[in-house]
Amino acid sequence: MRYEGIVYRPPSEASYATRRSLLLKSQEDLELLHFSGLEMLYLGLESGCDTVLSYMRKRVTAAEITKAEQKAKQAMIHIRDKFQ
Repeated sequence: MRYEGIVYRPPSEASYATRRSLLLKSQEDLELLHFSGLEMLYLGLESGCDTVLSYMRKRVTAAEITKAEQKAKQAMIHIRDKFQ
């Protein structure tokens, strides 16, 4: 959006998310969220090992974790991992 030659930039926002919720969002949805002001997502990081993730009943694999983070990065949303 432009106003007298100035590009409108909404205030930046951050939020918490799960990798599973990122996988359910389309790339277009993530890009729209970024355009609306979402700049960073905080994600819990338990493990990158499928055996541990399965034991913890996280219902997500290491490959899905990587795919979810790549989707967010493609939408220019920064990822901040929180070790839990």
